[in-house]
Amino acid sequence: MQRQCECETPTVLIVDDDRRLRETISELLAEDGYRVLTAPHGAGALDRMRDEHVCMVLLDLMMPTKSGWQVLAELIGDPQLPRVPVGVISALVTETPHGTVGVLQKPFDLDRLLSLVHAHAGVPAQHH
Repeated sequence: MQRQCECETPTVLIVDDDRRLRETISELLAEDGYRVLTAPHGAGALDRMRDEHVCMVLLDLMMPTKSGWQVLAELIGDPQLPRVPVGVISALVTETPHGTVGVLQKPFDLDRLLSLVHAHAGVPAQHH
């Protein structure tokens, strides 16, 4: 999914069961001018996507409750869910899974993270 959002303040949903990683990415993206939502697992991510406008998702694949793989399958298969770019955050996956826009291998480079988000969510009007 190669769509770039037209929002002045793009919203990025971070989905990872590692609380510290969610907080670190959230702080980085918020400082760069993004609106940030988080979810600790796939079920929470799908709920957030049903309730709020999301411009891009950063998705861990290995999580409890509902894995990132299950989230990807639902995003592709459920026409009620929005079609948004999904970037994968993973320590294990090196190739870009079908239906995603890129892989950030843990531990990842912050500049690469920002480049991926800028390319697929858009650059915030209040970019810092």
